[in-house]
Amino acid sequence: MDELQRSLLNVFTYSDLDRKVKQRKEEDRLTILQANPSARFLVFFGNQFLVAKEPRTKPCFFHAHEIDELASDITNIVFLGSRKSKHYFAAELGSIQAADRVADDGRGFTGLRECGRNLKAHNASLLSYAKAMFNWHWTHQFCGLCGSDTYSVQGGHVRRCSNEKCEKNHFPRTDPAIIVSVVRDGKCLFGRQTSWPPKRFSVIAGFVEPGESIEQAVAREVLEETNIEIGQIFYHSSQPWPFPGSIMLGFSATATSEAINLNDGELQEAHWRSIDEVVSGLEHDDFRLPTPLSIAYRLIEDWFNSYSNETLANVIKRLDADRIW
Repeated sequence: MDELQRSLLNVFTYSDLDRKVKQRKEEDRLTILQANPSARFLVFFGNQFLVAKEPRTKPCFFHAHEIDELASDITNIVFLGSRKSKHYFAAELGSIQAADRVADDGRGFTGLRECGRNLKAHNASLLSYAKAMFNWHWTHQFCGLCGSDTYSVQGGHVRRCSNEKCEKNHFPRTDPAIIVSVVRDGKCLFGRQTSWPPKRFSVIAGFVEPGESIEQAVAREVLEETNIEIGQIFYHSSQPWPFPGSIMLGFSATATSEAINLNDGELQEAHWRSIDEVVSGLEHDDFRLPTPLSIAYRLIEDWFNSYSNETLANVIKRLDADRIW
């Protein structure tokens, strides 16, 4: 399996959406698309989006005339792209009153972490894309050069400074972060932060700093957090992570040292764990895995499956999923 195929197995990465990069620069054309009967709108309020609760959780898609009825309550609309004959947008509501009006017994607002596992792959990717865009809009309402207000153009993919002497264009940003499964003698390196749910452990992760390569960031983060030195590094796959706006670059690596020391205090605990110790920890509920939404879970799963006669998926099936996640 190549890197592209591995990445497409990560949640939030599947998409057959045409982002229409050229067309979204044409404001008049976007206005026509937005009013078209084939337009579909995701509805957001803060960090949550509107979903249908039954028969299964799925996003609610509004038509153009429904969005027109909410026009006075909408603070921002982002054009996401087109799929087949439909054109997708995300609309943000600006008041709790408007959110209450669109929510009823059959639908309500929820977050991506809460329902991501129950979404179809293309909807999960679409919502992740929209959420990341709104996260960027919220944090770039003012120009970083002159401090003036910015406003949305090009279908929400540019924020332009309102100061006529500046008019700086600001573009959506994604923060690169590495995440790596470190292995030595068949054991995997696990750590946990104090802010995580009780008993949850994951692999090592951190942001890429200016002036370093991705590979240097992998080695630095592992050394800073655990004092473990690594040798070979292998690229695994990547995943957009809209919490709030990162691209997770996944790796596996082999360790050349064993003694752990929590150098920077970012981790509360770190230890090596074998396949048998992972299974025992899950069975006794004193060790929990990261959410299956994450590339962290994928990295752990691939390590587990490469060293075990039983797949991690089969282990999970015979355990209480609610107790694990």
